[in-house]
This record gives sequence, structure tokens and C-alpha cells, in this order.
Amino acid sequence: MKLAVAVLDRDDWRSNTDIIVAVDTRRRSLTWIPRDLWSPRHADRINRAFAIGGGPALLAGLRELGFPCRGLICLRRRASEAALEGVRVTVPVGERLDFWYPLHPTRPIEEGRKQISFAPPAEELTGERLHQWIGARMMVGRAGSDLFRIARQQTLLKAMLAAGVDFA
Repeated sequence: MKLAVAVLDRDDWRSNTDIIVAVDTRRRSLTWIPRDLWSPRHADRINRAFAIGGGPALLAGLRELGFPCRGLICLRRRASEAALEGVRVTVPVGERLDFWYPLHPTRPIEEGRKQISFAPPAEELTGERLHQWIGARMMVGRAGSDLFRIARQQTLLKAMLAAGVDFA
């Protein structure tokens, strides 16, 4: 069975999804879906689908894009923040990463930004640094992409599993 797991970028059920992962429970595999994929059904990016029509709209959009899922778990931002509260994990960093990040994680970057960096060989992440690692998109001095952000999310999940983080 495939299940979609989505995390909203705000603590509001009318928000965009920030992370979308298709979980194949039989194969024990995860597929990250780039939030910027265009959804013809919604005439918008797939990350707007939940805000447009809730779970049914997101599932229909994912199916149209070739990611059929039979169910959905969607977490509001506060739930994901609570799940990560107290988590401390070290992730490998192969090269220095510099990003522009919003002054406040739930505000648009256009309202103000600060520079954040992650330096080799590794970074210990906890609190706001965890959320910066998960969400930073706009690189300083070079192009960034959602695929680069997804790779960091995968690195974090591997590090959390290796550290024995309790997902219950």
C-alpha cells in the first residue's frame, strides 16, 4: 500500500504542504515529491493542492503526477515541531552550504532574511537549526532547488534512524 505523508508549512489546514513523501509500505521505500511539481489538475504547484481542496485534492494531484496513494497523513507545522522537539542529531556536510533564510520560519523570505550556513565535516542539528536544514531553499551566490533540499531531508532522516530517534 502506498500512503502519502505531507507536512504543512504553517499551522493552518489551509496551508501549502512543505514536504510530501509517498510511502510504499510493502517495499519499505520512500519517494519524496518535489513541492514545485506542476499539477495540471489544480493549475498550480502540487504543494498548493491540500490548501485548495484538502486530502482528496492532494491525493488526486499525486495520482495525476504518477504517485498513486491510497491514504494520506497530513501534519500541521506545530505537530512536526513537537515531533522534533528535543531531537539532537549530527548530519554529514560535504561542502559549505550558505542560504538565505526568513527572519522567522513561518514568514515569507521577502519580508526579511538572514544568512545561515552549514559547514563541513558535520553539523549538530537541534531546534531551529533542524528546521533550517529541512527548509532552506535559497542559496547565497548560486542556484538552489527543491531537489537539493530533498537530499538534505533524506540525509537528516538517515541520521535520525542511525541515532535511534524514537518516531513513536
